[in-house]
Amino acid sequence: MGLKEIAEFFDIDNLAYVSVGVSPKSCGGGDEFKYFALVGDKFLDLVIIEKMGEKGVLNTGEITQHIARLVNAKTLSQFGSELGIPSVMTPVDPKHKIHPNEVKEAVEALLGVSYLTNGYERGYRIAIKILENLENLKSIPNYKSLVNQLLQKNGFKPVKYVTHKIRGASHNPVFVSTAIAHVNGKKYTAEGKEANKKKEAEKSAAEHLFKILSSILEVHSTS
Repeated sequence: MGLKEIAEFFDIDNLAYVSVGVSPKSCGGGDEFKYFALVGDKFLDLVIIEKMGEKGVLNTGEITQHIARLVNAKTLSQFGSELGIPSVMTPVDPKHKIHPNEVKEAVEALLGVSYLTNGYERGYRIAIKILENLENLKSIPNYKSLVNQLLQKNGFKPVKYVTHKIRGASHNPVFVSTAIAHVNGKKYTAEGKEANKKKEAEKSAAEHLFKILSSILEVHSTS
């Protein structure tokens, strides 16, 4: 995604605000970014509290634990990466690599911008979209483990990955990976989607290979 697509997701009309929302200190940002990120962080917590209250969950300890599990640096940075936010973050130092926590704060800052510029109702809708995406992240299968389990269960060696950087500067590389497996003397390969991290590129390739091998090994096991 580019700035326009990110603006559309967060329902932000002014691209200048989007630029502020993806500019932590390493990208030339300052107090305005920190302010938006703080607002987004607290607003997201508030929406979760309201949603749990609607379901009759009033125990503050339970609510706090749910927030910590669902909204944290790992989940928000993964969501932000899938949204393409790192690709529009431009560090002042070309050698600087975007840190996951910076992606997390950018997501929060963009939500903060949306809430402050659009009001509660539109901001609430964006927060719900983010939370739905975070819930989906929790249910994504680990295909790297699944494909190896499938192979080993049927007596074959685990997957090998060939991963290359295909373009991008050092702070914003783009990788693509090919997963390779041998089944009954035949070589199977699957290329994944482009990703900003090697691990994500390999996960994508593993998912494609798993889908291929699932049908192959199912056929073999019933023949």
